[in-house]
Parts: sequence; C-alpha cells; structure tokens
Amino acid sequence: MMIETLNIASTLGLATSRRTMLEGGTVRNAYAGVSNQLGLTAWDLAASGIIGETDGVGSVFGGVIATDFRPELMVEELGERWEIARNYFKRHAACRYTHGALDALGDIVAQAGGRIAPAEVAAIEVDTYVWAAQLDGAEPKNMLAAKFSLPFALATFLANGAATPEAFRDGARQDAATRALARRVTVREDRGLTARLPGLRPARVRLTLADGRRFEAEALTNKGDTEDPYSPEEVRAKFADLAGPVWGAAHAAAIADCVASIDRAADLSTLTRLLSAPAAAGGASEMTRPDLTFKLRLAEDRVVLAPGVYDAFTASLAAAAGFEALYLSGAAIAYTRLGRPDIGLVSVSEVADTIALVRDRVPTPLVVDADTGYGNALNVQRTVRMFERAGATALQLEDQSFPKRCGHLTDKAVIPAGEMAGKIKAAVDARASEGTLIIARTDAVAVEGVPAALDRARLYVEAGADVLFVEAPKSREQLSAIATDLGGIRPLLANMVEGGQTPISSAADLGDLGYRLVIFPGGIVRALARQAQDYYASLAQHGTTQPFRDRMFDFNALNDLIGTPEMLALGETYKDFPPKKSRCRQAGGRSMTTQKTTIDPV
Repeated sequence: MMIETLNIASTLGLATSRRTMLEGGTVRNAYAGVSNQLGLTAWDLAASGIIGETDGVGSVFGGVIATDFRPELMVEELGERWEIARNYFKRHAACRYTHGALDALGDIVAQAGGRIAPAEVAAIEVDTYVWAAQLDGAEPKNMLAAKFSLPFALATFLANGAATPEAFRDGARQDAATRALARRVTVREDRGLTARLPGLRPARVRLTLADGRRFEAEALTNKGDTEDPYSPEEVRAKFADLAGPVWGAAHAAAIADCVASIDRAADLSTLTRLLSAPAAAGGASEMTRPDLTFKLRLAEDRVVLAPGVYDAFTASLAAAAGFEALYLSGAAIAYTRLGRPDIGLVSVSEVADTIALVRDRVPTPLVVDADTGYGNALNVQRTVRMFERAGATALQLEDQSFPKRCGHLTDKAVIPAGEMAGKIKAAVDARASEGTLIIARTDAVAVEGVPAALDRARLYVEAGADVLFVEAPKSREQLSAIATDLGGIRPLLANMVEGGQTPISSAADLGDLGYRLVIFPGGIVRALARQAQDYYASLAQHGTTQPFRDRMFDFNALNDLIGTPEMLALGETYKDFPPKKSRCRQAGGRSMTTQKTTIDPV
C-alpha cells in the first residue's frame, strides 16, 4: 500500500506530542518506550482521521536541532554513512541542561588541586541559558527529580567526585551535607548565553570557599556532545560502565563489537540475539527491580501505612485490604507462636521461617522486626542474609541490650552508640541488594532522653541506615521535634502501640509531621485476642458456637477467603498430563487432532 503523505504528517504530529516535568515523576523513564508505542499507534490513529500537529517534528524538536530547521536535511544522507560513535553521549547521569555547569565545576575542582568537600563551599553561582536556568529547584523529592535539579547535581558532584548514577540515588540524595550545599547554589539565566542556543549550551560557574578563595570557569560545549564528541575508545568505556553491570563485561563487549561493525553486517540477527539475552545476576535496572519499589516509594512525599502481621494468614488478609507494605512484628510472633511476652524469646530461625511463609503467600513489601540482630555485628550479618533470602524487604534493628524487651515496656537498656553503629554498618555490608532497607531503631528516649536519641540516629545514618526509627516518644511535641530534626536526613518511621508510651495518631497526621512509614504492629493480635477470648467464653458457657455465629465465618466463607476453590482448580490442571487427545475426521477424509481438558467444578 502506498504511504500517503497526509498520514505521515499526522503520524509525526501525534507521535511527537510529549512533554516532561521537573517533579520527578517516574513516568519520565517510560517516555522512550511510550514514544515508540505512540509512534506505532499514531499511524492507525492518523488513518482513522485523528489530526495531529501540522509540523510536530519541527515545532517540538526544531529549536533543539537547529536555528534554521529544514526537515528535508534530516534524511538527506540516510543510509549512506553511520555516525553512531559521534552521537550525543551523556557524560553525567543527569539532565543534559545541567552538563555545562557540571563541566565548568569539574574545571574548578581541577584548579583547586583536587576534591572540594561540600562543607568547604560557602556559595556557588551559576549563570547559564534559559532551559538550564529553569532547573533551579534545590529540594528534589526523589532520584529522578534530583537529576533535573541543577543545584543538587552540582552538590552531589562535589560530594561524590562525579555525577554518576550512584550520586543521585537515595543514599546520596538524602545526605545532609549535600542537601545543605544544594541550598547554597544560585542559578540565573544569562541572556547572552541563551542567545548562543542551540549551537552551544554554555554555563559559567563561580565558587566561593568558606576561607574566601574564589574560582570561576566557563564551559561553552558539553563533553560527549556533537561539538565535543567522545573518541571511539571513550564511547566503548562509557558503554562498558553502563551495560557491564547489566549483562556482564564480556557480553557488553560483544555488543559493542557488533555495533562497531554494523555497517558491514549482513543482517541484524546477531545484534538482536545479543540484546535479547537476559540480564546477568544482580543486573536489573534500578527502576524495574521489585526489591527497590518500596525504597522508591518511601522517597515520595506521602506516608506509607503498614499494619502488623504475624503469619501468612494475617499477611494475606492485610494484603487483600490493599496495604502497600506489611510489618512482621517480633512481638506479635512471640504472642502468637510462643504465647509469651516480647522479651527476646523469639529466635532468628523462627522469624526467618515466618518470613518465608509470608513471602510464599503475598508479594507485598515486608518490613521485618529483626530485634537486636540476635547478637553482635557478625550475628547481624547472618540475620540480614537469612532474612533477605527468605524475602524481607526491610530489616529493623534496635540498639537495646540483649535480651531485649518490647520498646514500650519499662527498664530497657541500650548498648553504646558506637557499637550499634558498627552493627548497622555490618548490616549494610551484608545485604545482597541495596533495595533491602536497613531501619535503625533507637530506644534511647526512655534511657538517655530525646537529645541523645537524636544524636544516636544521626550516627546511625553515618553508618548507612536507610530509615530512622526513634522508639517511644511520649508526646506529640516529641514526635514533632524528632521529625523536625531528622526528617530531612532519612525517611522516618513512627510506631503506634495501643496503650503504649506514644499517643496514637493517624497515619495522615503523622505524614503531615514528616513521617514516611507508620506501623501499627500489634493491633491485629490485640483485636484477635479480644475476639478469641469472647469466642471461648461463649463456647464454654453455651456448649455450642450458635450464639457466636454472627461474628464468625462459616466453612465455605473461610475457604473462599483463603482461596480454596482456586487452589483446587489449579490442582486439576496438573491432574492428567499430557491432556487426552482424540481423533476426528474432517470433510474430505483428512484427519485432525483435537485436545480437550475438562476441569470439574469445585
């Protein structure tokens, strides 16, 4: 079928109607795939009569490509020469508009004779073109927003020595010194620099140190751009850095070799096979790895409510209710599995077994109460490895002495802060995935007071804690003070215990204070204990369950609740393999084989 010119124009107009924002919405990472999908569906839309922009390519990308955009030049030499190695490659893992300032800052660091610590910097001033000047937000809410924040990009560059992907992840983004430096960065538009667009993307950076020394540098082009391209060797090194962790170094090198000789290839089958290979172990993308979903969720500016569970049954009920995360309570396990108080009686293996049973039943992120780690730093490492393998999403470790007791009981004791920091560091070193969060809990409020607890929390952050948990504040004022002091450093957890030391507040209220994770760990046991006590009293009194029937599930209702019909139906599908075949005869005498699988109703 001849391709109609009108359809092509409408297709391009529809496919290029995309915009991005600076709030850090992770849909930005899907734009490439969505754009490809839209490009394919746009043809059908255009054929159906839907009208797009008159000149989508020109209006959306023309100003970026050239001052005098002429679309015919885009295809003038199509297929005649290959420019893969001279394409635009980002030097820094951030928005392109930050690169001029980052390159200039790199020159300043070289002038100063090496690395400049964030604490040494009094101020950074940036003059740049209009598009870059719009990236002036200094308080990014998540990893993606950090990549679109020029102040944060400069701050994390100094803090980490480079603007690598790791420099924008949550640990780096939540670093107090880096965040403070980002607030000392001023970004302004220089109309003279704007006038040099689109051929150049310049930036001028002035850095003032606390001792009064000043440095200045200007970058007219960005390293890796078409005006200052990488050498073929630099392109390969860049690809190895990015693809190596996903496919492994050898496989990434094979892909690079294939691309380098693509103009001489008979077809693309070899490249397609290489690109279709599964990722190496541990090499999945950060934005798609399930173990990082919870970590990214806690980085958002809204609270997560996690109810307490103690086995697979309660976990399945909580997951069905729609909670985003679950909290496996050590106290609840002690109450229900041992019938004993929470005084350090539960063992590491008993908790690991429970994690595995819960994880077999539900995929919901699971925060696990790991008590004191069941010993010293080496015991902590074993605990982390066991719980992570069993399916824990996050592990909570506390600084009580052993044997520990419930955080809302009296007469607690805590270990030295340095010893606990060492245990946190051991936990961080032991985890297999950075998506497995380490929650540092301090019980020092009841023993040493709030100021000491805050000091401990800050030390635990230095050791690598991902989330902070100050246990048993005694008033709303203390809850608020803790959030004010620590909320900008790491996500905070608040623990609501009915009848405990802390006044009960709603998750929404605690979220307004600055807490990002709120747990109600033992509520389910208290609710079921009251219900069970009433049930047994009624049965003992009446000799029958009849008076209690309106507060019970019957046999069928409970089976429906736990999925018995679905499990039986699934079992039937494996009852007779392979499925029975029968022969029948088509018109004309030819035979054909049919398959029929029957599942009896249950």
